[in-house]
Amino acid sequence: TLLPNTDAVNQATFSPDAFTDTTFTVDNGDRFRVGDLVRGEERKEEMLVTAVSVNDLTVVRSYGGTTAEALVDNLKLIIIGNAAIEGADRPDARYTNRTRVRNYTQIFTASVEVSGSQQAVQTIGIADELDYQKQERLRELLRDLENCVINGVSAQTDPQGSATVRRTMDGLLHSMQTNTFQGGLNGFPTGGGLGSDELTEKQINTAMKEIWENSSGSIDTLVVNGFQKRKINDFVGDKRGYTPRDTKLPRTGERVRERLRGRARRAQPVGPGGHRVAAGHGEDRRAAAGRAQFPLQTAGIRRRQRGGAAHRRVHDGDAQRERTRVDYETGDGVIVTRPRPCAERPSG
Repeated sequence: TLLPNTDAVNQATFSPDAFTDTTFTVDNGDRFRVGDLVRGEERKEEMLVTAVSVNDLTVVRSYGGTTAEALVDNLKLIIIGNAAIEGADRPDARYTNRTRVRNYTQIFTASVEVSGSQQAVQTIGIADELDYQKQERLRELLRDLENCVINGVSAQTDPQGSATVRRTMDGLLHSMQTNTFQGGLNGFPTGGGLGSDELTEKQINTAMKEIWENSSGSIDTLVVNGFQKRKINDFVGDKRGYTPRDTKLPRTGERVRERLRGRARRAQPVGPGGHRVAAGHGEDRRAAAGRAQFPLQTAGIRRRQRGGAAHRRVHDGDAQRERTRVDYETGDGVIVTRPRPCAERPSG
């Protein structure tokens, strides 16, 4: 837990006046140190603390040329930071004590009993009566567990349980004894609705701000019931933004087909020389991929040259070369095609 960096003025009258008084009382003097820069909430005047005596602060008003503003009772003071003197000894260590929090486990049980006759009967919509009853009891146990996690209370005497005392767990609501907020109290905003008791966005923002200022903790989970969840959805319902890409629904079919084509290309087996292996007519590609893992020399391949299947390609200059396709055929109908360069054609 971080050390607090806020406090409040605890003084109603000031001498000689609220604009020039340099010594005043605060709620918690131990939060301040000599050298602290202090500023009132929503104020521009900054003050430098020069002495701390229990809960009395002595400060330099209008520090750094800021304009003096009147002090008032319960004015929230924000400690901006401490300024140390060059070469000064280290200050006294300050820290917060952690408090060990404990809870107790609670045993949840349920039983199922189905007669043999009921098991033998074919019930409409239920394949197995015993399994159905088990599922229903499990759902009930989950419901009870959720209720106890939120609203449970442990026993005051022998909370660890015994042969005669049932062990129950403390829920979230009972465990939170401090750092609670109530609408309209201690500066917390009132709720909405006719009874001022409905959750508002301002209340959530204020609570998150207080948590950040007191612990610098980040909030990633809000636990609410269904009604409050709908209220929170209303806060952001008309504030959702969309990018230009979100204005058009994705063409899911084309994306799926493109992914399948990409996977098929990656899954196509590769033979010697980095050439793709094509499956024969009616042959499974997986079978072709399995055969491509073995060297062609061990697959009983016979080599044949197809003299009538020549290709002409024009390279740099006027020189023309012929490439004769050399095919390797396996006994399983797999054809591997690999080009073989030939010598230049003689002129004439």
